[in-house]
Amino acid sequence: MAPLLNGMAAGILLSAAVVSGQGNPRLGASPSYQGFNNACPERCIVTGPNPSNWSTYHDMKQLERCDLPLFYGFNMYDDVDDTNSYHRILACSAYGNDWRENSQAHLRISRPVKEHKVNYEIGWSSHSEGTESEYRSLIRQMRDYIARGHLDPSKTAMLYSRFGATSAGIYIGNSLQSKDISDVALESLIDDSHDFDGRRDSLAMQLCGPHYDSQHVFGFLALRNGTFRSIQSAFESWSNAECLGFEQSTNFTTSAHFTSPMLSSIKSRNTTTSSMKASGSPLPAKSSTQQEGNLLSSRAECKTEKVQDGDSCAAIASRCGISGADFTKYNSAKGFCSKLKPGQHVCCSSGTLPDFSPKPNKDGSCATTTVGDGESCSTIAAANSLTEKDIDGFNQKTWGWTGCKNIFKDSVICVSKGSPPMPAEVSDAQCGPQVPGTKPPKDMNKLADLNPCPLNACCNTFGHCGTTAEFCTDTNTGAPGTAKAGTNGCISHCGMKIVKGNAPSEFRSIGYYEGYQFKRDCLYQDASQVDHSKYTHLHFGFADISSDYKISINDKSTNYQFLNFKHISGPKRIISFGGWDFSTQADTYQILRQGTNAANRKKLATNIANFVNENNLDGVNIDWEYPSAPDIPGTPPGDKSEGDNYLAFLVILKNLLKDKSVSIAAPGSYWYLKGFPIAKISKIVDYIVFMTYDLHGQWDAGNPNAQPGCDDGSCLRSHVNMTETRQSLSLITKAGVDSGKVVVGVSSYGRSFKMADADCDGPLCKFTGGRLNSNADKAECTDTAGYISNAEINQLLKHNSSRVNKHYIDTHSNSNIMVYDDTNWVAYMSPEIRAQRAKMYGSLGMGGTVNWATDLEEFNDAPEGFDNWPGIILQAKSGIITPRGAGKRRGNWTNKGCDDEYYRETPYWSPMTRWEKLGAADAWSDVIADWKAYRDNSDEDDIKDKFSSQGF
Repeated sequence: MAPLLNGMAAGILLSAAVVSGQGNPRLGASPSYQGFNNACPERCIVTGPNPSNWSTYHDMKQLERCDLPLFYGFNMYDDVDDTNSYHRILACSAYGNDWRENSQAHLRISRPVKEHKVNYEIGWSSHSEGTESEYRSLIRQMRDYIARGHLDPSKTAMLYSRFGATSAGIYIGNSLQSKDISDVALESLIDDSHDFDGRRDSLAMQLCGPHYDSQHVFGFLALRNGTFRSIQSAFESWSNAECLGFEQSTNFTTSAHFTSPMLSSIKSRNTTTSSMKASGSPLPAKSSTQQEGNLLSSRAECKTEKVQDGDSCAAIASRCGISGADFTKYNSAKGFCSKLKPGQHVCCSSGTLPDFSPKPNKDGSCATTTVGDGESCSTIAAANSLTEKDIDGFNQKTWGWTGCKNIFKDSVICVSKGSPPMPAEVSDAQCGPQVPGTKPPKDMNKLADLNPCPLNACCNTFGHCGTTAEFCTDTNTGAPGTAKAGTNGCISHCGMKIVKGNAPSEFRSIGYYEGYQFKRDCLYQDASQVDHSKYTHLHFGFADISSDYKISINDKSTNYQFLNFKHISGPKRIISFGGWDFSTQADTYQILRQGTNAANRKKLATNIANFVNENNLDGVNIDWEYPSAPDIPGTPPGDKSEGDNYLAFLVILKNLLKDKSVSIAAPGSYWYLKGFPIAKISKIVDYIVFMTYDLHGQWDAGNPNAQPGCDDGSCLRSHVNMTETRQSLSLITKAGVDSGKVVVGVSSYGRSFKMADADCDGPLCKFTGGRLNSNADKAECTDTAGYISNAEINQLLKHNSSRVNKHYIDTHSNSNIMVYDDTNWVAYMSPEIRAQRAKMYGSLGMGGTVNWATDLEEFNDAPEGFDNWPGIILQAKSGIITPRGAGKRRGNWTNKGCDDEYYRETPYWSPMTRWEKLGAADAWSDVIADWKAYRDNSDEDDIKDKFSSQGF
């Protein structure tokens, strides 16, 4: 529950003193948080070489901040540079020898080859100076991909890549041997790049010529501008066996091996056709999985041939073994030869062209095809005796169908009438029908209901779960699973409304009290100084749990504060266990993980309950950060069972403390809350402390997933942003938690940053420093860059106002903003803002507010009976303690000295008179009170020594 420290480092502990007493910095937890720094897609060595298993994106902007080489898969006709269109882009990130070390490869099928002398052409344009290191890096990565056998030898290969500002693509016809491309062509291109004196804006290589067909063409194109439209256009040319022209070029001759003869060398070929039975029964429909081939036709139907990539009427006529005149007679449509499409069927004899259009399956579902790299509606229609209008009409209810203008790689689409198909699996889908292994539902109109997100979170069209607008806004364009350009859409549990539940019996006002505050150099609060009238509950942070589940407070100064805390009257006194540091440090993180499992949960719950009862407390708060968390720095990922273990533990704990309060703390982000079975937990506990502070901090730097609208995570954002808080409240109430049990976090501290520009203090303005180091100035007491208490803020405003440049309320975030010393920016909550929030949360049906922390609000003088704070701290750290409740003296007996006349032997006074005049009755009452206090808070063996030290 303690506020986050600036920075995040796996396995690194901050050596500096820390405000909260919690030294292991953590990740931020804004509602939009989706894991730390995954600006890059999954590593290629993890996903494997098949693009269908790579991560999915809807535009290139999502990957701009990745600094690793990227490999892409997308349709040749999908203009991925168009920011006004919706795309399906598959990507993985490569590093070092990823492709060499990747063991997944296509089976190398031995095919007969014939050696040919070939002429490779290297072309370029050159308009600027510089090096070609990015070219070489991409060429090497792509060469390794090819050399390791990752291409499917049965298909023409289209591979895209980018590194930095350089984009590249390779086209390899399926009749070329990959070894020639990797070992000869690309090696030669690398050598050329080393030898070139200067910098080229574009670099290309091709194996292409007048008599080449697309199956024997190779092409490579790299560009300095990082775009892909020109590369896709080059692929279109090569797929039509059209060669590129270059500003400058050079050639070299070598040998290459073809696995099939070029079409131009085939003078004729036998064409097989399918026939109708004598009865005249209709031509059987081609199934979705049936291989395309030439079919025998009946006497009324012509013999057929299929158009290949880059084909011409003359080449087809030659393969048919007929003259050009006969070919045009059999295929007499106007402009026929100028409109050939790969896969199209044509006549090689007289007769009617057979109907190759597929028929629906017996179950009423449509016949399907899977869209390949270089396919369009036009080519699919031509191969299936259909029109583009037919294709579009068949797919109006097909998942993800956005029309023929832009069909996506790997999409499963209809090529006949019938009910829509199950969409293709998406390797990284978390929800929806494209999660790998999902079986079709009985009702295909309910695809969106498959695999719902945890916590009833929104599922976007890519099958990703979240709770912000990019997940929860339905922008469908007609067909299911679609979204407008620039959005991710939403398919299930859409919307971000807060679900208002039952009003709580009391609107709780909870304050956390930092028991470890004496670790600071200043800014202290004794438990007796807490304004009890402001709170219904006070939480003491934190008690300790040992590895064998014994309960204690080991730190002497913290124990001193706890003894005083116990004597508070009015608010319910709650002891807290856990916190960020305890949940994540190497020597303690496993305690809650193991303590809540089946073997240990009863012992842990019993010991906690006994501690609560023995200290006459009103309840307990558990702050485990966080069960099943996947990315806590310095700790192994949590097991998926931890959430359910936590629930089972809380059931036992509540049964042991039936008449007392049991609560937990929970994060405000979906990323971490999804590990909690939070709806079930909410039915067990009395309330949930919902940590809607620390939504942003220095730890955001460099994380594209931390701040909406800020690609590098380094924008000036309030850690108590109201808009994001409302998103978090939507998250937890949509998850099934009654709003009346949600106690919403507010703060008595600010998060500060060093501004990159003194004149820019808005939400798109930047701060300096990295995720591990804040450049913000430290305040005197909190002494932590990026963290400042309200007390220190108010001290600046009241006593050093000349240092304050700006001080205002930001209405968008509903936060106080202060700029001081020109470039220090801090967002915080004043008492007035906290009061406004409390009123609003009440109107939303929430269960109250919880303030971190009471001791950060203002500077306090030493409590009554002490001259100064150093004296108290010295006493507390020595273990010689005077608990509040002990040490308070009745009457004036402490002012009586040995020279008092009622103490001296003469004159003679009766015992009763001495007893009365020396205040002995009050003294004896104080002795009894102190003895009881020490008895309740000390080991029996220590009582005598402690009383002696107090003058008894």
